[in-house]
Amino acid sequence: MLGHDWGEWAVTKEATHDKAGEMKRTCKNDPTHIETKNLSKLPYTLTFNLGEGTWNRQTGIITMEYEKGASITLPIPTRDGYVFDYWQGSRYEGSQSYTVTDNHTFTAIWKQVNPTTPTRVVPNTGAENDLSWLTGAASFLLLLMVLSIRRFFQDMNNEI
Repeated sequence: MLGHDWGEWAVTKEATHDKAGEMKRTCKNDPTHIETKNLSKLPYTLTFNLGEGTWNRQTGIITMEYEKGASITLPIPTRDGYVFDYWQGSRYEGSQSYTVTDNHTFTAIWKQVNPTTPTRVVPNTGAENDLSWLTGAASFLLLLMVLSIRRFFQDMNNEI
């Protein structure tokens, strides 16, 4: 006999998410010689829509494949001017553990970060108000000071 002259691989049992599959090939010179290969279970796909955010230097939509039952820690993406709130697709927090049971899409939900505006309590009302009025008041007081100093030096020059 001259050795094996193998035929093509043929899938004899399709892999699923729950069970491994199988493929075989037969020697053309001796049909009793059969090689068998196992096919891995089909993975589930987790999709992460970062919604203009970044995670691990990646942007846009990221897909990853995992076997059923795999436990992962959900990422926490970042985005300038925003803070990550949660993953939509049910409601999952960042860094929360997630067990893969099916294909799943997670969409990042963001909260815009607002610059803090100083507030003061309006006397006798308890109501809050912003302090933007201080800018105008400070400018007015500065102008009064400059005019007063100017007037002082003009008066000093007139006395000499």
